[in-house]
Amino acid sequence: MSQSPGIFLSFPLYSRADGSASFGFGSSPLASASFSGPVEVHPSSESPIKSHLETHVIPLSGVPGIHERKLAQTVETTMKHSLMLEKCPRTLCQFVVQAFADLEGMKDNQNSSVIHASLINSASLAALNASSVPMRGVVCAAAVQVGEGGNISPSTFSVPSSIQQRSSSGGVFAFLFTSSNIRCVHTSWYGGAAEQMHEAEKVALARAQDVWNAIHLKVGAIDSVEEDEDDEARMEI
Repeated sequence: MSQSPGIFLSFPLYSRADGSASFGFGSSPLASASFSGPVEVHPSSESPIKSHLETHVIPLSGVPGIHERKLAQTVETTMKHSLMLEKCPRTLCQFVVQAFADLEGMKDNQNSSVIHASLINSASLAALNASSVPMRGVVCAAAVQVGEGGNISPSTFSVPSSIQQRSSSGGVFAFLFTSSNIRCVHTSWYGGAAEQMHEAEKVALARAQDVWNAIHLKVGAIDSVEEDEDDEARMEI
């Protein structure tokens, strides 16, 4: 788990996946994702200019419905800004993303936005963990809410007893962090005026930078451990 406050980040090992990651805003994961590819693709989906990308969002229980398919499309569209699919033509890449909270009845509320952002972050981290497809940058997402008095703040996942509570407005913003710039690649906003959305994007960017810093901290720690293991192996030889 990462050591950044308010952010859970880990890279569990999943069988039959090239990369995997779990993410959550808080002390526990809210979503987990696996990434596979590039692998052989069915002829009907084969493209001569890029890899075919598929994304599946799995609910906590039951079978995927309309809401899960919509979230899967959002994750897929967002990740296309990061993955250089044109580098792997005539292949298949696939995300499978699992939500660790019941998505039923959570549309457009505070908890739904936090899960939405966690799904995107876990997918982004799974692709980073796999490193099997070149990436333009790393996507980091954050959820924000507009509270009483118009105060805008990062959203947090509330306890089940208050799962139906809704903020007046809020949403999810995802940003692509590259070596040269940061740009917004996804916006999902409900309620509120346009002026609030612009301010909310600034708050979301600050929170997304926290996610970016947590990734740096986690990946740096992994690299340090691997270097130590390599040094020990050389000494044994």
